[in-house]
Amino acid sequence: SSTVVLATGRHTLAPSRKALLADLLRRGELAPTRELAEVFELGIGSGVEHEHCLYAGQPAWPDETRFSRAARADLVDLGFPSTAAVEAAERIDATGDPFGLGADPGELVVAGTTLFFTDAATRALTADVGVALRRLVRELEPLAGPLPASAAAGVPSSAGFEALELGLEASARRLAGALIDLARGLGVTRIVSESPEALVALHELGEGDLSLVHASEWLAATLPAASPAAAPRDAARIAVLHDSARLGRYMGVFDAPRRVLDGIASIERRELRRSRAAATPSGPTFGFPDADAARAMAGRLLEEAVAAGAELIVTTSPYDRRNLAAVAGRAGIDIRDLLEIVVE
Repeated sequence: SSTVVLATGRHTLAPSRKALLADLLRRGELAPTRELAEVFELGIGSGVEHEHCLYAGQPAWPDETRFSRAARADLVDLGFPSTAAVEAAERIDATGDPFGLGADPGELVVAGTTLFFTDAATRALTADVGVALRRLVRELEPLAGPLPASAAAGVPSSAGFEALELGLEASARRLAGALIDLARGLGVTRIVSESPEALVALHELGEGDLSLVHASEWLAATLPAASPAAAPRDAARIAVLHDSARLGRYMGVFDAPRRVLDGIASIERRELRRSRAAATPSGPTFGFPDADAARAMAGRLLEEAVAAGAELIVTTSPYDRRNLAAVAGRAGIDIRDLLEIVVE
C-alpha cells in the first residue's frame, strides 16, 4: 500500500507499522535501536507514503508526515537519531546547513519590502535554479539590490526544512528563526523563494507575520502578460507540470505555475493523470539512504509523463527536479524547473 514498501519490500516501513513501532517505543515496550531509527529514516518523504497508499487520490485524508516526523524527533530526544540526522546535525553545527555549504550573501536579494531567498537545498541539488531566480529578479524588480553590508555577515543558508524532517527540532527552529530575524531586521514583509520546502519550514516554525511566496506566484504576478498572437520560437514542446507536494498540498499553490507555463508560446502544457492535490510524488526529500528505492518512486511519475506524451517535465521544487533527473534519461524526457524555462 506504500511506495516505500513497494520499492524496498520492507513492510515495517508502512505508515501503520511505523505508528505501531513508535507507540511501542513511547510506552517503553520496545528498545530504541539503530535498526529502529533506520525504519523512520527510510520513511522520510514528506507525504510519499500517503500519496501512494490505499488513500491515493484522496488528499483530504490525514497525511502521516507530521506523525512520522514527530516520531523521528522522539528518536533524537531518546539519543537514537538516524544516521542522516547525525550527519546533518554535524554539518549544521559546522556550516549552518545540512549540506555543508555555508552562508553566501549573494544568494539573497532585497527588492523594496521583499527578500528573495535561495535555500541551501537548491544550491546543493539544482544550483542553476538559484541562478535563474536571481537573474529574473534583476530583470523584473527595479528595486533589486544586494544585501546591505551591515546584514551580509552571518546570513542563514537554510530555512530549516531538512532539520525539521529529520527530527532535529531545535536546529530547525534556530535556522528558520535566523532567516525570519534577518527579514525583520531588513524591514521586509515578504519572503520569496524557489524552494517550497523552505517556505513550509518558515510557515511551520515562524509566527505568521511575514508573507511567504513561492517564486511561481511572484512570476505569475510580475511577468508581462503574454500576447495571444506571439509566435513560438520553435515547434511547441509538450510539457507536463509536476505538482510538488509541499507547494501544492501544503501551501495550496496550484494555479500560479500553470499560468506562467501557459504564457510561454513555445510550450504546450498537458495535465498528468494524477495532478494538483492528488499528484504522484517524485520521491523522497533529504536523508533517504536507498537510491534504488528512490529511483523506483520517481519512475512511477515518469510513466505518467510518458503516457501523456511529454517531452518535458516542469518542476517547482529542487527535490522533485533532483529525483526526476535521476530517471528521466531512460525515457528521453527533459527535466527543468519552472524558473529555468522562463529564463530560456
